[in-house]
Amino acid sequence: KKDEHYARLLNIVEEKKLSKFIRFVGAVEDKYLPYFYSLAKIFISISLNEGFGLPALEAMACGTPVVSTLSGAIPEFVKDNVSGLLVPEKDADALKEAMAQLLTDDDLRSKMAVSARKLCEERYNAKHNVELAEREVMKLIKI
Repeated sequence: KKDEHYARLLNIVEEKKLSKFIRFVGAVEDKYLPYFYSLAKIFISISLNEGFGLPALEAMACGTPVVSTLSGAIPEFVKDNVSGLLVPEKDADALKEAMAQLLTDDDLRSKMAVSARKLCEERYNAKHNVELAEREVMKLIKI
């Protein structure tokens, strides 16, 4: 079934003449992920049941804006119309519009890329996390 799905996707890419825009690279070692995230114009996450959404956050850290569904924790760090675009789950038209908007509006995509990277630098770094943990421990001690 997995091979059938992959073959179907390859056929769609060929039929739509998208092979210069879409590459299926297979499994990628973690150390190469930043390279691939940085190459992408946008990162798309359309999971219906997403936990934290680490790949979306990794893409943002590389300055790649995200298009995602409103699932899981992703809306907690992807700020709609700031660091990416959020669409309702199972809404193919909204997803298509969001992808087209970011792929065709270079200025918007650039602004979102900067915002995505900045958000990651500010909220998801070791120093920030240690400070948050320290504050929570201090609250517990004072109880």
